[in-house]
Amino acid sequence: MLVLTLPIWVNMMVVDKLQIRSLEPNDVAAFATFLADAEASGAAHFFHPHDFSATEAQRICTYTGQDAYYALWIGQRIAVYGMLRGWDSGYDMPSLGVIVSSQDRRQGLGQLFMSFLHCAAKLHGAQRIRLKVYPENEPALHLYQQLGYQFTASEAGQLVGYIEL
Repeated sequence: MLVLTLPIWVNMMVVDKLQIRSLEPNDVAAFATFLADAEASGAAHFFHPHDFSATEAQRICTYTGQDAYYALWIGQRIAVYGMLRGWDSGYDMPSLGVIVSSQDRRQGLGQLFMSFLHCAAKLHGAQRIRLKVYPENEPALHLYQQLGYQFTASEAGQLVGYIEL
């Protein structure tokens, strides 16, 4: 299991920990809450690889295939969720999806999490990653371009981007 844990410092004191790790069966309640909050915030408009139900939270947290589902935690709360999918379907290049909670946007967590996903994909043997983004989702598009994604195609109203690892 790939895990990253960092202390969060405020005024020279560790106040919490930030951790990135695979979602696990005991994470179902926290993940269901994250998905419900994301749906309520309207994020489902831009992020829709699966539904936002408690049943889907259960499925993902108990998943055992090759695809990877990760969360960035701040203490006991999920701040970012993302996935690398496609390996179970036989693809060499995974598709990446990521969503940052509305309260945690513009803090650098998306960029940190994307770097983690890139490392996880590379450790899994991927040489490239694919993702899709709506052109009107300007903050996400800007982040992906800043990270080096090249957008050369479109699919169902979304730009399709690739990055070499």
